[in-house]
Order: sequence, then structure tokens, then C-alpha cells
Amino acid sequence: MYAKRFQLDGIEGTVHGYSVDQSWNGFECPYFTFDQAIALLRRSHLRFEYRDAERGDLFLVYTGYGEPDIFEGMEVNGLHVYGIGAFAWAWSQAA
Repeated sequence: MYAKRFQLDGIEGTVHGYSVDQSWNGFECPYFTFDQAIALLRRSHLRFEYRDAERGDLFLVYTGYGEPDIFEGMEVNGLHVYGIGAFAWAWSQAA
């Protein structure tokens, strides 16, 4: 896992996250620490809520298309991260 910058339509500028070189339909699959996830979601137009470890350790992100997208916390190479939009959104690597 290594640090990388990403971009996504609807979020101004770039966001810092992590990659393990996974892709989905040609799009990046980023991972974010809790602080990075909060920062990027606050910059987006999306409504979200975080459920702490007692309630699941996950983010619920409401995209406006029915049920929310659910992104659970996980350990990857010793870092606790959330795959916000991984395998679901059209993330790209920032230039």
C-alpha cells in the first residue's frame, strides 16, 4: 500500500489516499484513513454518516440512487482504511 492522489467528478481538486493497485472497470480503487475519508466527504455534495466501531465501523454514503453505499473499515498492510468509492465510483489517479 502506498500513498497516491486521486480525483473524482464532484469533488474539487485532488484527495490524498492509498492504493494497492486495484482497479474496477478501468477506475482506481482508493483507500482512505478516517481523517482522509471525512475530509473528502465533506468536500463532496454527498450526504454521509459514520457509524463507529460499536455500530459497525463504516461510512454510509447517500448518492441519491436508493440505498446508501456502505464502506466498512478494514486493515490493509497495518493501516485502518475505508474504501470510499472503491469498486463503485469513477475515481482516477490525479496528475
